[in-house]
Amino acid sequence: MAEVTRDDVDLVLKLYDMRREPTMREARRFMIEEFYAENGKEFAEKYPPGSKENAYFRQATSYWDMVGTFVKRGLLNKELLFETSGEFHIFWEKARAATQDMRHARNNPLYLKNLEDLAGQHKAFMEGRSPGSSAFLASLNKPPAAAKTQKRG
Repeated sequence: MAEVTRDDVDLVLKLYDMRREPTMREARRFMIEEFYAENGKEFAEKYPPGSKENAYFRQATSYWDMVGTFVKRGLLNKELLFETSGEFHIFWEKARAATQDMRHARNNPLYLKNLEDLAGQHKAFMEGRSPGSSAFLASLNKPPAAAKTQKRG
């Protein structure tokens, strides 16, 4: 495990502050509570370019893709990040299917790749500490009505 530096802590706190910005907060809420698309076609129909939902998706996923870049480049201690957040893993699980189609349509296999890699590393981290725990995160990718039913039950 890499040693955590004061710079790592400062960056995590700055990233947390960015998450508190009102539009970002709404984008995060949308991703957790409302977003669901089984593929790129459904994504395009439900969240067309110019819609606030499309903007929320792009804001939330690109934020965590950026954080994934920081981890990949060694600018942020991943264990510290993983001990303080797992939101990005949920976002990846929810965005995965549509993202695969978007990559193909854009001829860009690297679209949200840092987010995907970050979620994969987080899964390994969680499974190493608590086997089976990442299955819960994957289970959150349900249509909003199903997710609400699951919360009640």
